[in-house]
Amino acid sequence: MDRAAVEADIRLFVEREVNRDGSLEYLRTAIVGKIATTAQGMFLWAKMMLEYLKAAVTPRMQLDRLERFPPGLGAVYDTFLTETGPTLSKEELSIRRRLFLLMLDAARALSVEEEMTIALTLRSSRPPDLKDRLIKPLATTRRLGWPLIGWNQGSIRFIHAPVQEFITSHDSGLLTSD
Repeated sequence: MDRAAVEADIRLFVEREVNRDGSLEYLRTAIVGKIATTAQGMFLWAKMMLEYLKAAVTPRMQLDRLERFPPGLGAVYDTFLTETGPTLSKEELSIRRRLFLLMLDAARALSVEEEMTIALTLRSSRPPDLKDRLIKPLATTRRLGWPLIGWNQGSIRFIHAPVQEFITSHDSGLLTSD
């Protein structure tokens, strides 16, 4: 692919998203500047940055997030996992670990409502129990798996192949035993 064409497409996407979300308007110049210097032709990086900015609850938070949004997808994943980890309970961290392990072993996208929910219920330490089944599987897997996991028509998968390498090389305990 032609990097200049990709960067032009990224800029158009960013401009459209800023126009669509009025809360980002005052940061337009700074966002476009950050995209131009840091995205390195990575559409996914730009999309994730915008999602991160939109999730901020104050303009000051948006500005802070924009300034500290790291270059490179690995750094972005690490930042999100580091920020969300302390907000999760021990059980939620365990579910996140099992979710990532299941995704590493999956040869194809798995259905959230059926396959993933059943697989997450299984534990080697005790027999399957319906009380361990996720109440809201789609919402839970989104909250615990974002930004590494994507959803499409009820199926779950890693957002792209390098995520597997990130997870297996990550040293934060993502894959340690429950």
